Amino acid sequence: MPSRWLVLKILVCACAVFVVWLVTPVNEMVDRVRDSDWLWLAFAIFLQILLRLLTALRMYWLAILQKLTLTFPNFLLIVFTSSFYSLFLPGALAGGAITFVKYRQYGASSARSLINILVNKGIAVMSILILGVIARTYELFDGAAWVILYGVLLCLVAPFIVRWGVSLSGWSGHVLANVINRRLDRFARKLTHVAKRFESLSQLSWAKLTGLLTLALFQHGVAVASMLAYAAAVDVSVPPATLCWVFSVIFLLALLPISFANIGVREASMIFLLAPYGVSAVEATAWSLVMYTGPLLSAVTGGMLEAIMTLPSKRAASLKH
Repeated sequence: MPSRWLVLKILVCACAVFVVWLVTPVNEMVDRVRDSDWLWLAFAIFLQILLRLLTALRMYWLAILQKLTLTFPNFLLIVFTSSFYSLFLPGALAGGAITFVKYRQYGASSARSLINILVNKGIAVMSILILGVIARTYELFDGAAWVILYGVLLCLVAPFIVRWGVSLSGWSGHVLANVINRRLDRFARKLTHVAKRFESLSQLSWAKLTGLLTLALFQHGVAVASMLAYAAAVDVSVPPATLCWVFSVIFLLALLPISFANIGVREASMIFLLAPYGVSAVEATAWSLVMYTGPLLSAVTGGMLEAIMTLPSKRAASLKH
């Protein structure tokens, strides 16, 4: 089954790349990328680095609330090294497994590591849905004033949904643990421990939950700003509101384990979603390609950090032998 799933992912990725290649004149696309404005490109990459710092900050903040002993530099290392390994894994969900391994390497317990990853991802998805819905509504109703109130209402409701989701996860964990307790006692104990961690997070104050969601929304705003800077680098113009909901769709698609590093899928999505706004296939593809500079820089940084962190342990092991 894993081999078949891997083949399916490769086929999806290859088909998406083939479709993009069919509809995009390669020479024109290469010219677009080659003639990119380097100042805008440098600014976009700077925002991508800031995005990673904000990701580490959000993870660190939630870790503090869980009384995890990991430091902020630990989370920076986790973010960058996970970026490196995620290049070879299909979808952000698979990348979460690498993040879990890194948590454990730095001494975090399995339950707290799992909770931190799941809640962080849940907050990210919740905030991106809010951003996308508000942006799409704003666009559909030509910037009507009531959309602002609608957006504020969504932001006020979001902490309740997060708390309800965390509470429901804790309750479900206890129920499932009781059901399987007779046959899988050890697994049931671990599941009960995870459920208790969910219950403790469900007691967080509204101010802390709102703060986490606000940080996530700000982080997505930085990502959209970076995407706009990349657009300026290849001389493409798209309204910010449009880009907000398009980014939301791309973000959610990246969570699915259907491609490697979202290659092909993002290009096809941008071509399809941005065509009604006058963005040609050449422009969308060139735009998407320059956007890989941020993740690639993070991946290279993560690979170097992983090598630096691994060398001392390998030398120590060789000395022992």
